[in-house]
Amino acid sequence: MLVHVPPGYASEAVQHEGEEIAFVLEGSLLVGIGEESIRLDAGDSLHYPAGRAHRWSNAHDGWTRVLWTGTAPIFDRLRDEP
Repeated sequence: MLVHVPPGYASEAVQHEGEEIAFVLEGSLLVGIGEESIRLDAGDSLHYPAGRAHRWSNAHDGWTRVLWTGTAPIFDRLRDEP
């Protein structure tokens, strides 16, 4: 997904099966995983297990653009269908 994050946006903490990868194209993103906070700037990326509680917010005064990808259990069900 290409995610456009407005200034000041902060997500709630979530956790689910799978993995996630974020690549910041523009701006900055603050990603919290468990008790750890990681600041990503343009050109930075992060890979983490989605089973750990995670949240993110725009740590930039302008819009942040992030290329976000991951795995989810729904893809396993689709693969197993005839």
